[in-house]
Amino acid sequence: MEYLRSGGIKELFTIDRLITDDGGNVTKIEKDYYYNGTLASTAVELREYDNKTNPFYKLISPTNIDEYFNPNNRTKNTVIDRYGILYPSFYEYEYNADGWPVKLTSTLETGTFVALWDYYK
Repeated sequence: MEYLRSGGIKELFTIDRLITDDGGNVTKIEKDYYYNGTLASTAVELREYDNKTNPFYKLISPTNIDEYFNPNNRTKNTVIDRYGILYPSFYEYEYNADGWPVKLTSTLETGTFVALWDYYK
């Protein structure tokens, strides 16, 4: 499947090829970056997931692939640029008694961020 994401300028665009596992999680994204119709750069994203339910699965706009397309929660993301340099990110969840995430700690190159969720029955 190819997911075309077009930039704001017509001369710049990206083609993303999504590879999924048997459970439907996107485990690899191959990215081609084009400038003026010529391939300018490439990158690969490798993704890992837990076995818990993603509460945002197919509930929001598909502009955020992680939340929309994946039935489980991402725990690791590694971007590999065209030079082979790795950029890892880690995601740690805390879950409530029903198995839903209530806290996410994201450790990225730019710092650590925390998100909290509440659920209402």
